[in-house]
Amino acid sequence: MTEPKQIVEGTTFISANDIKVMEPGNTYSLKWSNGSSLITERYQDHAMLRYAVAGEPVEEYIGLDHTKTGYGMRTWLLCPSCGERTAKVYNVKGTFACRVCNNLTYLTSKSSGNRLRYLGLKIRRLQIKLGMDTTDIHEKPTFKPKHMHQQTFWVLRTQLEIAQLHFVDEWLKLTRR
Repeated sequence: MTEPKQIVEGTTFISANDIKVMEPGNTYSLKWSNGSSLITERYQDHAMLRYAVAGEPVEEYIGLDHTKTGYGMRTWLLCPSCGERTAKVYNVKGTFACRVCNNLTYLTSKSSGNRLRYLGLKIRRLQIKLGMDTTDIHEKPTFKPKHMHQQTFWVLRTQLEIAQLHFVDEWLKLTRR
C-alpha cells in the first residue's frame, strides 16, 4: 500500500527566484516562518545549501539551468533526486527534491470530488484575501483591508457571501441524505 501524499502548502521550499536574485560567489541566509533556516552559496551553474537535520550538518548541491525567454533568461533548479528542471525544491525528511520525488500534492487536489471541502477551502482563501484571521467560515469582513481598492473589497466580499451560501446549501443537501 502506498503512503498518503503530503501537502505542498506548509512545506519548506526554495524557489528558482530565490536563487536567481542572489549574486554568484556570495553567501546568503534563508529563513522560513517555522524557524528553520539554511545558508546558500550561489555559483554560476549551481547552489550549495548548508543546513542541519537533527543537529547534524548537511550540504546539498542544487544544479541550475537557464532557458531563454522573450524577455531574458529563466532560471530553473535541477532536482537533486531525478535531475528534472523544476521551479521549486521542497524539504521533506531532511532532503530537498522536487514535488514529484517528495510525493507531494496540492491541497486543492485533496478536495477534488468533495464539494463541501472545496467550498470550505474557497471561503478560507477569500477570507485571507480580505485580511481575516479566522477559522469560522461563516464570518464576514467588518473592515476593508488597508491599501485595498473599495471596488475590489466589494467584489471579494460578494464572492465570499456567495461561497458561504453555496456551502450552507451543500451542507443541507448532505444532511438530507
